[in-house]
Amino acid sequence: MKGTATRSRWRTEGDLIYRGMEAEVEHWLLRQTLGRCSGRERTLVELRYGLRDGAERT
Repeated sequence: MKGTATRSRWRTEGDLIYRGMEAEVEHWLLRQTLGRCSGRERTLVELRYGLRDGAERT
């Protein structure tokens, strides 16, 4: 498509560095949040969003 730029075309070196850092923070926050859930709630969230094996379930 003429005039359409993909996101990867606009990435800078800084974007690549911060992407890894952001992912680490997001994983840490997710673990902290799931740690506050009951076992049943944690299991439901892990299964729904595929946190155990990558396969999302509805």
